Amino acid sequence: MIIGVIAALYIYREFTAPPPLGLRVSEKDGEMSVNWDPNSRPIQWSDEGKLEIRSAAADKLDIVLTQAQLAKGSYQYEASEGDTSIRLSVTGRMGFHAEEGTRFLGQISHPEPKKLIEIYDRRKLQTEVKRLREELDKSNQRVKELESLLYNR
Repeated sequence: MIIGVIAALYIYREFTAPPPLGLRVSEKDGEMSVNWDPNSRPIQWSDEGKLEIRSAAADKLDIVLTQAQLAKGSYQYEASEGDTSIRLSVTGRMGFHAEEGTRFLGQISHPEPKKLIEIYDRRKLQTEVKRLREELDKSNQRVKELESLLYNR
């Protein structure tokens, strides 16, 4: 009887609160990498999985994963700007189910240094144009004064 109670407690603990899947996401060079722990019990117990990706820039993407793909521990896809929600759910024998979710907030794009230089150059050129127009106005005024002296004599 005691062995039965111990076995029941062990089975209850093992099947009611599965450990985390270790879901994480990263982005590099426009590629999003979704990773999970292939050695976690939920992944090892699963027959199949589903990866749901929702981003502000694109529609919901549902990817069905086989046991072999789950054992690989990662999935790559083209990254999208902004808030992205990722959920991995796995199912297995005897109604086993586990899921985990995470979010990725896209990087805020900063102007490239080249654009800053272009803006700086544009301001510099606008200042130079203003200075040259003032010089031209002064020169035109001087020409008028000289013409006035020449024709009034």
